[in-house]
Amino acid sequence: MFISQNPTAPYSLQVYTSTATTPFIIPAGDQLSFDWDVPFAPGTQYQICMFDKNGVSGGCQAMYTVVQNMTVANPVCRNVTAPPQLAIEGEVAEGPISQYGFINQCTDISITPKGGKPPYTLTISPPLHPPYNITSKNGDPIVWTVSLSRSYPFFMSLFSSDGLMWANGPMHSGGPGPDDCLAPGSIPHGKAAGIAAGASFATFIGGLLLGYAGLRLFRYIQSRRAGNLELGPFRELRETDRRWTLGTVMSGDSDLEKPLPHIPQRFASLRDGDEWDPTAEPQGTAAGSDESDSHNPRFPVRTRTVILHYDGGRIRAESQGPNDVVELPPEYRRPSVYSDSNAGRMSASTETPVPIPSREGIRSTN
Repeated sequence: MFISQNPTAPYSLQVYTSTATTPFIIPAGDQLSFDWDVPFAPGTQYQICMFDKNGVSGGCQAMYTVVQNMTVANPVCRNVTAPPQLAIEGEVAEGPISQYGFINQCTDISITPKGGKPPYTLTISPPLHPPYNITSKNGDPIVWTVSLSRSYPFFMSLFSSDGLMWANGPMHSGGPGPDDCLAPGSIPHGKAAGIAAGASFATFIGGLLLGYAGLRLFRYIQSRRAGNLELGPFRELRETDRRWTLGTVMSGDSDLEKPLPHIPQRFASLRDGDEWDPTAEPQGTAAGSDESDSHNPRFPVRTRTVILHYDGGRIRAESQGPNDVVELPPEYRRPSVYSDSNAGRMSASTETPVPIPSREGIRSTN
């Protein structure tokens, strides 16, 4: 059957009724409007579908019921000639097909032509829907699965190529029964439940893995932050860092602890004796160095030169080891007066010495 994109005149009406086992074909001409007198007796249900000359359907209208004429006592209708009957054999799940039967949804209807010439066309015509056609090129049974919602009405017809016709209805989609055919591609409830359970378990495992990854990332960020704080200018040195820093200082790698130029050890003023050479290399006690190196070779002991200042401008240079240097600030005494309660007179004494800070390795005495 050739199906064009647009309807082509002439048109025809295919009318299904509840009182006949054949459809009625009404020529509708090539106009856009057509008047037709309904010739059926009161109480007859009918449904009209429209086709063009190529068989393209214009859809089916709703199903109506004929009522008695209230304006004319004895109306006269034009006779409608029924087409020749096509013999068929219809089967449903419960047995032979019935003209007004309820057929469970998602069950099969089998129609086998018993006359006429192939090809055969089986047409399913539910109201307010376009008809559904199934074409068979031989006389084998034509099977259609009832894929309509529960209690929905429909008509069924079969046409042969030599003009024989058969119709049945109105039938209804019944139940209860399976409904998986109403949603093609759907899955059974049991399988859907299994898939849902598997998806839930997979989601749970995925959540655990995601949480673990987030925890590891959080700990990594915290460790990086802690490392940045330790590398700051005010970090607290660990014990290993302290030992390494002390070793670096004592080994001379740091510029903070450089020895002073050697000054000859003497107890007299520098005005007497040899001249002091500031560019001379510092000298340490060999014995002390050897002994210190034997006990702690990693931290070599270095002597310090201490300059003592005296009144009158005299100074004295003295070399001392780390254990001999005692950092004492200079002390200055000043007289004070207090009252002697026993003698009843004033007496002079001294107050507590006032410490004055001095530089590292240098002290002044009075």
